[in-house]
Amino acid sequence: MYMFERGIEQSGPRTMRLRLVTKSPGFSLGVAGPLLIVWWDALPTAGQAHKAGEALAALGRAENRVLVVVILGAGVPPPDADVRKIVAAQVSHLAGRIAGIANVVEGEGFRGAAARAMLTGMALVMRPAYPHKTVATVEDAAVFLAPHSDGRLTVTDIVLASRELRDWQF
Repeated sequence: MYMFERGIEQSGPRTMRLRLVTKSPGFSLGVAGPLLIVWWDALPTAGQAHKAGEALAALGRAENRVLVVVILGAGVPPPDADVRKIVAAQVSHLAGRIAGIANVVEGEGFRGAAARAMLTGMALVMRPAYPHKTVATVEDAAVFLAPHSDGRLTVTDIVLASRELRDWQF
């Protein structure tokens, strides 16, 4: 399933490996250790949600505990009901293996805050059995997720892998 792999150089002896699962206009999907990174810069589609679910299932077969960061770029509307339903079904299959999920809704002002509030409200209603948080930046997501990685990922690992995925060029 994974097509490309690239090392992300860091200060010190560690090198994080980012595996690109897929990249298309407005959508990037990658894996770094136990972390699935889903990045939308355009309205999420059902097909993309299915791809993210397939990648999550594959990661769940390879890792005992998985982390997920879902990033909606600035100005991207939240997923519609069909996409949310697909994602919820796929996450529920792995709920016992999920160590944490962070939703990043980039953007400033009312629109960004309203989208984050909507996702937070949905999480309160769904009451997932794993740690979850909705934040405004990848850095905030990394601070939240790193402690749930059993020491496998640092804040820097998560930030660099997420940025690398977004900037990946062929």
